[in-house]
Amino acid sequence: MPENQTKPDMHYLEAELLQEISCNPDTWGLLQRATTDGMWCWDLENPDHEWMSPEFWRLFGYDPTHKAHLSREWRDMIHPEDEARSVENLKAHCADPDHPYDQIVRYTHRDGSTVWVRCRGMAIRDASGRAIRMIGAHNRVTTVSAAPDESAALKAANAELRSFAYALSHDLKSPANTVSMLLRELERSDGAALSHGGAEDLTLAQQTVGRMQGLVDSLLSYASLVSPRGRMRPVELAELMEETLQDMAAAIQSSGARVTVGDLPSVNGDRVQLRLALQNLLGNAIKYAKPGENPQVHVHAPALPQDADQAEIHVSDQGVGVPSASHDHIFEPFKRLHGMAEVEGKGLGLALCRRIATNHGGTITLQSAPGDGATFIVKLPRITA
Repeated sequence: MPENQTKPDMHYLEAELLQEISCNPDTWGLLQRATTDGMWCWDLENPDHEWMSPEFWRLFGYDPTHKAHLSREWRDMIHPEDEARSVENLKAHCADPDHPYDQIVRYTHRDGSTVWVRCRGMAIRDASGRAIRMIGAHNRVTTVSAAPDESAALKAANAELRSFAYALSHDLKSPANTVSMLLRELERSDGAALSHGGAEDLTLAQQTVGRMQGLVDSLLSYASLVSPRGRMRPVELAELMEETLQDMAAAIQSSGARVTVGDLPSVNGDRVQLRLALQNLLGNAIKYAKPGENPQVHVHAPALPQDADQAEIHVSDQGVGVPSASHDHIFEPFKRLHGMAEVEGKGLGLALCRRIATNHGGTITLQSAPGDGATFIVKLPRITA
């Protein structure tokens, strides 16, 4: 490599490697085969033109010689929701180089199975900073088989996704903590000198960073639950409910909530996860009380036939209710029906509850209508005599 193209602090072996790559196509070929499951280069000025490496197509079960270097070749294979998210990230990255183009997406393999891929890329820009090309790489997370013995693949997929979420959360938390520290220092050193408007801006910034830190913590909580079922033991829900009420005593008292508890069964479950689910369901019921009214919450398990293999736990409130069109929507991560100014929250509480129910081989559903309160029904494996 010419001397003027190397960085001053570049190791001599790195410089030699770059020189070797530029001169020897075999070296470049080895690196892309050994370190990725497919590479691509996209002409953003002619968006139908995209070069994909042979490994790109083999990952999805296709013969590379039968595929053209056109972006439309892969669009029918990618999951629609993941494509929409990728497009959003692409636009954001092209507008701001500091916004990472990095996401996990699903493709449909030629045999009908799902292939999970981590897709990362970087824009190449012209002299004005405008993005004109996009280069990227695919790394397979795992292939989730459609076959009956998919549990091993699913376990591997969950482990990879959990690892990715932890890494992402760490990358987010460090700068958030730094910004929070700087804001506290600014308040300590210059707070008294700030104008009224400046003080309000500082408070708003501190609140925003606090919410970001809370979101990161919630993401870590969610990631920790993306795992196969395990650690299942007999759990007395009546006893667990009593502990949960003690934990939430301050929130219940400050809101003026009245929580009544009926008969609750024993279930097979993870005590920590079930406690988290109860906390989130009670907290949700308290937050969404009707304006000017004290929350009224009732928790019970209706009587079921003796041979029923699942128990039902009902958490009912008399709050604002949920439109039927949103009954599934509210269980999705970071989906909210109300703005932060109306009801505080991170948008992960009910997603955590659904994940916990799924981990236990159960389900969670909602019965509700606007103005008529809500009843969340959690079904869990029952301990039978």
